[in-house]
Amino acid sequence: MSNKKVIDIALKYGYETPESFTKAFTRFHGGTPRSVREKGGQLQQFNPLLIKITVEGGKAMEYRLEKRKGFKLLAKVREFENDESFETDNNDIAKFWQESQKDGTFEVLHGKSVSDDMYGVCGPISKESNRFRYGIGVRYVKDPVPKGFEIWDVEPGLWAVFKCMGEDPACIGTTWERIFKEFLPGAEVEMLEKTDYELYSDDFEEGCFCEIWIPVEKK
Repeated sequence: MSNKKVIDIALKYGYETPESFTKAFTRFHGGTPRSVREKGGQLQQFNPLLIKITVEGGKAMEYRLEKRKGFKLLAKVREFENDESFETDNNDIAKFWQESQKDGTFEVLHGKSVSDDMYGVCGPISKESNRFRYGIGVRYVKDPVPKGFEIWDVEPGLWAVFKCMGEDPACIGTTWERIFKEFLPGAEVEMLEKTDYELYSDDFEEGCFCEIWIPVEKK
């Protein structure tokens, strides 16, 4: 096991801050480095040649910028730990989705929404806290708020939108990896420390698993 600190690993692999490394790691492996270290598991492994092709030989990331009004989500929310060091894999967020599908959460959410679209909404990772919030939700239109759920306000603003192309959640982590290492360093915009989210919709083109929406402002 490695006892290296997040700051050391983040800088080694090209991340500007420990927070950006933590978010990329969590989205890629489904759990934070600390939870992964404590519970153990198997990291997702990738052929180094494929990674090299993606970074150096691949085409630029496709994205679009959209202005969007604020909206409210009805969400089932859980807190996950930030981390201090990097180790092996855990699938806490993936398990949260699986549990919600089985325990009736999806049925409650869809009963309070006007569409079948679903959101995986993530609060910013703060240096002042060792935990961050992640919710599974829908656009909210009906009262009252069911027990065990809450309203998550998504602020209006400018968003960079990325399509996750693939057949399973692994494409989300791959897209986040490229956002942090390929898109953000040279982009005309910078990511804000606000809510970001995944949007899941039956209206997406074939092969699009979901979209990632990150809040940005122009540099």
